[in-house]
Amino acid sequence: AYAVSKAEGERVAFEVGAARNVEVVALRPSLVYGPRSPFWVISYFERTKNEQVTLIDDGSGLANLVWVEDVVDAMLAAWTRADATGEAFLISGSEPVTWREDIGRYARMCRKPLPPSVPGWRAKLQAPFLRVLGALTQRPRGLSGMDLTLMPLSTTVSIEKARIGLGYAPAFSFDDGMRACETWLRREGYLPPDAATALGL
Repeated sequence: AYAVSKAEGERVAFEVGAARNVEVVALRPSLVYGPRSPFWVISYFERTKNEQVTLIDDGSGLANLVWVEDVVDAMLAAWTRADATGEAFLISGSEPVTWREDIGRYARMCRKPLPPSVPGWRAKLQAPFLRVLGALTQRPRGLSGMDLTLMPLSTTVSIEKARIGLGYAPAFSFDDGMRACETWLRREGYLPPDAATALGL
């Protein structure tokens, strides 16, 4: 339903734009992360910190993350490129990372072990039971519906059309983004300050 609603909204925007002579460009960002990101940063960090996340298939699936400022750059490019009118562009980072790499970075930040892993088939069997258990105990479960949807995927989002049509080039690597996320998490009190910050250096 979520994907269908996105597609329908995009179609209506193009139709209304054409009828009213308004230039419309559609951007389709992948998993947008950065400071204040409630799901891809705060939620996964907290779940990792509290040991309430489970990897599926050893976390070998691909997470197509895109840094928030790269998405803003794509928006500005779409705004200034008249020849992009009526087109839709996938917006993602340069390369996907595995879920093991992504969640592993949060584990290192909070000095926790890498979460345990279950095979995909077992995750599907456990999910309904964990959902009920989580509701009864009011404790987050180790597998969410989003985990089941995304973690097993091996899809790579291609940004080639955006490179050609918008001149889009992601400026932030995964390492750059995660360092910035860690700095923000420390500043906001999710993590203790590092030694240099604590000493006022």
